[in-house]
Order: sequence, then structure tokens, then C-alpha cells
Amino acid sequence: MGALRIEVYDNGHQFWMPAAGIPWFVAVFGRDSIIASLQPIAVYHEFARGTLLKLA
Repeated sequence: MGALRIEVYDNGHQFWMPAAGIPWFVAVFGRDSIIASLQPIAVYHEFARGTLLKLA
């Protein structure tokens, strides 16, 4: 999951979210990012928070 993450900035706070297409291109796909961020939610909930902020 560490290789798939990209930074998200919101009101001076830094979050991480998963991206798709690495290494050829980096893009945010809504459904894929949500599913990938739900998998580690028990140990790292900031993935889900950053994904929801970016997609909102």
C-alpha cells in the first residue's frame, strides 16, 4: 500500500490516499481508491479520510 499512496492537502493538513496506474501514470479512480482505502481501515484510517476528502 505504501507504493500506491499519493499526498492530499486539505486546509493545511496532509493526508494519504491510494492511486492507480503506478508506475506508468498516476490517477485517482473513485471506486478503486475507495475499495483500496477500506482494506487497511482497521490499522490506518487516514487512507479512508484522505480518499473521502479528495473525492468530495
